[in-house]
Amino acid sequence: MNNTLLIDADIIAYQITSSIEEPINWGNDLFTLHSDFNLAKDKYREYIKGLTDTFSPNKIMLFLSDSNNFRKTIYPEYKLNRVDKRKPVCFSEFRKWLFENEEAISEPRLEADDLIGIYATNPEIKGNKIIVSIDKDFKTIPSTISVDGKTVIKVNKTNAQYNHAYQTLTGDNTDNIPGCPGIGPVNAKKILSNAIKGNYWPVVLEAFLKAKLTEKEALIQSRLTYILQHNDYNFKTKKVKLWSPNVR
Repeated sequence: MNNTLLIDADIIAYQITSSIEEPINWGNDLFTLHSDFNLAKDKYREYIKGLTDTFSPNKIMLFLSDSNNFRKTIYPEYKLNRVDKRKPVCFSEFRKWLFENEEAISEPRLEADDLIGIYATNPEIKGNKIIVSIDKDFKTIPSTISVDGKTVIKVNKTNAQYNHAYQTLTGDNTDNIPGCPGIGPVNAKKILSNAIKGNYWPVVLEAFLKAKLTEKEALIQSRLTYILQHNDYNFKTKKVKLWSPNVR
């Protein structure tokens, strides 16, 4: 079977480098934190072997986020809640190692999520494309996803559009995306149940207007929660095509 694994290496890098940190008490109130970088590489190889044994892929692709992000140009507060959070000791070095030794892929101003979305929806890549990630955001694109590295779930286009609209309403605290004020999971489902023939934008916009926000503000939230797909990014010009309600 022709399987291509599209791996969210941002999460893998963080999980692995976090797991190998060890604190040492040297006495006299002196503590240090250290990591064995060889252990990080061993854990990574063990992880990849597990995926290979399960899926027998013809190709494995790793994706890492760029340090800049196009979403910050339309909403400066995007992920601002993460600015002061410490990265694991050898996180940066591990990312460098993935680029230099494992052919990890990155693009200017794109997150790993966006690159994965672009490749996952590219019809020119034949066979089964399996996204490997615990990130719930991938349910906003039509794709095959493995959360646990063992089983897969499939998200069709209709469900992906619903999930994107749902995320637009509820926001995402992890990424500092507010969504629509006062709209939680229960209300979001009620609102989306009123959509006609899978056209969710009118009911989403109505919810934002009722919250005394503008169409522009609703559009910003939709663009923040949208993961890029095929044709949303030009690899030559490096330009991003922002989400539009007129293109579904």
